[in-house]
Amino acid sequence: MLGASAFEDESIIAHEKTKFLIDECGKQDWASGTLDAIKALEAEVLIGGRGAVARGREQVDAAIEQTRGFLKGMIDKVGEVHRRGGTLKEAFEATHEHLAPQFGQWPIFEHCLPFDVQRLWDEFDGIDWPRI
Repeated sequence: MLGASAFEDESIIAHEKTKFLIDECGKQDWASGTLDAIKALEAEVLIGGRGAVARGREQVDAAIEQTRGFLKGMIDKVGEVHRRGGTLKEAFEATHEHLAPQFGQWPIFEHCLPFDVQRLWDEFDGIDWPRI
């Protein structure tokens, strides 16, 4: 099962609300409501897409809040530029400048940020299906 290798085991058990979280995907509330729902599960272990596995409530909550900070920063900066009629390039530059000091050491930060900014720009444009 996906993620089992992180536990050096053959399988993992998903929480009963895993399907709910999967169903929430794509509802554009991922920076608040979705993360709130994940935090409410009071997980003891969190396996992210990159980096170390968070173990224990303190590490899990810190990982969720770090993700929230990244997403909120990106939403704020891209949104500011989009609302004033700026360009996608300006949105990327403002977002990079804001996020790099705290998140620039993340694996593949530089690689993924252009895609993240473009996707968020599309959402502000009302595009449901990613162009990138």
